[in-house]
Amino acid sequence: LKISDLAGGWKVPQKAFTKKLTCTYTLTGDAGKTYEFAFTDLKNNRFLGGGSGTDECGTTDLKISDLAGGWKVPQKAFTKKLTCTYTLTGDAGKTYEFAFIDFKVGTEANPCGQDYVEVSNKADFSENPGYKKCGQSPPADKFSSTSNVFYVKLVVGSNDFAKTRFAAEIKSECCFFIVHLPDFLPLH
Repeated sequence: LKISDLAGGWKVPQKAFTKKLTCTYTLTGDAGKTYEFAFTDLKNNRFLGGGSGTDECGTTDLKISDLAGGWKVPQKAFTKKLTCTYTLTGDAGKTYEFAFIDFKVGTEANPCGQDYVEVSNKADFSENPGYKKCGQSPPADKFSSTSNVFYVKLVVGSNDFAKTRFAAEIKSECCFFIVHLPDFLPLH
């Protein structure tokens, strides 16, 4: 497909699919130009790879400043098994404390079964030890980020998807200073 022919947008499929299939498209633009590609409407899709991309996950790239009143997942009850991966980005130079305030993810508390939430400083969740939680009450311990970006993965692999939920508070960890006044300053 020539990108110049798609100026008004591009819709797939033109007619409803009638069977399972895989479609591969090659988009060709003008030499020397770069292009930005963005989905504007996704319905009934399932993506393979680094997350589910389903509408049920909600927004997956989040600004921490937009979550000042807390963060709740899902917005509406899940209707199927899924995996949601979120990227949370805060102000440059800051670190953050992440604490669950409501938590219903799986029936087992330890070890986690098919349902869990994992929070990590690494996009591939390879941190050791990891912060992986499950159960029916908010974990007592909190996650502390090492930078202004961290990742949250929710895996719902059991049939309890409609009951799965969590809410979290995210606070900036900053600076605590102890100031010692010199003895010669008056205190009145």
